Amino acid sequence: GIGSDGAEGAAAIRKAGGEVIAQDEETSIVFGMPRAVIEKGAATHIAPLGRIPLVLADIVSGGESGEEGYGDKDVVQEVLVVDDSPTMRAMLYDILSAGGHRIRQAENGRIALEEIAQKEPDLVVLDVMMPEMDGHAACKKIRELHGYIPVLMVTAKGAAEDLVKGLEAGADDIIAKPFEPIELSARVSSLLRIRALHQRLYTQNIELESKNKELERMAKALNRANKELTLLSVTDGLTKSYNHRHFQERFKAEFARAERYGTFLSVILIDIDHFKKVNDTYGHPVGDQVLVRLVEILQESVRKEDLVARYGGEEFVLMLPETSGPRSLLLARRIRERVESELVRIDAGLAVAFTVSLGVACYEPSGQIANAEELIAKADAALYRAKENGRNRAELA
Repeated sequence: GIGSDGAEGAAAIRKAGGEVIAQDEETSIVFGMPRAVIEKGAATHIAPLGRIPLVLADIVSGGESGEEGYGDKDVVQEVLVVDDSPTMRAMLYDILSAGGHRIRQAENGRIALEEIAQKEPDLVVLDVMMPEMDGHAACKKIRELHGYIPVLMVTAKGAAEDLVKGLEAGADDIIAKPFEPIELSARVSSLLRIRALHQRLYTQNIELESKNKELERMAKALNRANKELTLLSVTDGLTKSYNHRHFQERFKAEFARAERYGTFLSVILIDIDHFKKVNDTYGHPVGDQVLVRLVEILQESVRKEDLVARYGGEEFVLMLPETSGPRSLLLARRIRERVESELVRIDAGLAVAFTVSLGVACYEPSGQIANAEELIAKADAALYRAKENGRNRAELA
């Protein structure tokens, strides 16, 4: 007889829409199984109805998560059944294919590994006792050679040490014979949901990495653009030297530092002699070449802590921290000589010569210069004197 527990469990399963196969210890025929399976005694692998309440409890507690979005419901998931018994493979085929899964089969661990190498299944149902390569060895190889593929191990031994051995081999779940089809289906469904979730997370992780790389690329591009914008805001577009506004900011800060620490600070104002004549004679493009070349000479003549800036038009300024007046005048004279020896070639047969006048002024800790504006004014006065004295010369205020 079925017994009251089995009857109640069967009624609950039928109410939930499941199929029921009834069996007691004397049963020789199991309804719903293929004739070949029945004749070969596969019923011995199916547990008595007394275990159905336990299966139901397992399904209720963990078989159905109630969460959506683990995988595409329209995608048929593939299960690889590995068992040396044709009878057992046939029974597993019928149970699992009834759940809508595509079934592949292998008769031992070695063949299973070959099947997996050709195409990874979504789940491996793996018997323990097999020739050539048993389930434990096959499971270890699957874990060693492949990414995450859920493994449900089927064992005829239900002792604790056998279960531990299977888990240590890498199995995700273990089911002991005899088992109910509904229990097997529940465990398979649970593992397939985990597989679908794993694949989804893997895909999302790849997408996230791609987006992170794109964000990183965009951040670098933005950083470069910001640096370029910052540079554009402080430099002269033609000569690439610092512009007048940036010079004023740096100059005021440097003057305050010189006052605070009692150090020298010199400035040199430089003006191209008769620059208007260069523009009128050769055109503004040639005049631009002269300006660019002068800045190159100035930048080659100063230290890295000095500053070269376009002060306005054809006039430039050098800021020389911790540099005395005599040393600054010496630098101004070297620049004048260098410029005088230069020729700006405008084509194969024509070159333009030009000269500069320079005015030098220096803030000294013991001096009388009160502020940055006064220091610039003194340099401007020295430049005016250089021009008045014939140009192409340097004067110290």
